[in-house]
Amino acid sequence: MLGQLEAFVEVAHRRSVTAAAGALHVTQPALTARLNALETAVGTQLLVRRRRGGAQLTDAGRTFLAYAERAVDAVAQGRRAVDALADGRTGQVAIGCSPAVSTYVLPAILGRFAAAHPGVQLAVRTGHSEEVIELVKREQVEIGLIRSLEDPEIESFVLYEDQLVSSW
Repeated sequence: MLGQLEAFVEVAHRRSVTAAAGALHVTQPALTARLNALETAVGTQLLVRRRRGGAQLTDAGRTFLAYAERAVDAVAQGRRAVDALADGRTGQVAIGCSPAVSTYVLPAILGRFAAAHPGVQLAVRTGHSEEVIELVKREQVEIGLIRSLEDPEIESFVLYEDQLVSSW
């Protein structure tokens, strides 16, 4: 149906089946088939076609055009939103972390991440290491940052080594 709507909008704007077919990189018969299918689906004639490729909107076509334009635009916006999500420009990331990590390590990491990905919303849930691992297992967070605890069900790696220093 999207191809039919795009064909209709293009013909309506160009007032020419031939010009619209060229703009959409389809043959004129293919574009005409799309228009015919759309008119069948809508249940009325939307365009009056002329012998030399010209086209004029009917009253129904003028009424339908705004809806068709919004539908085509909505799909284009949806495609852009999906592309932005796939590129990491938008979305949501939930992070689970232990209290020590959230206090001393996470602020710097989140600052850099937010600067690099301003359209991504971050959510932080804190808990002891065992609780964070359960959040990861239940897929309530995408990332768990804890001091140390290994679990064979979860892929893990060392983010940094911390050296303890005594002042005695």
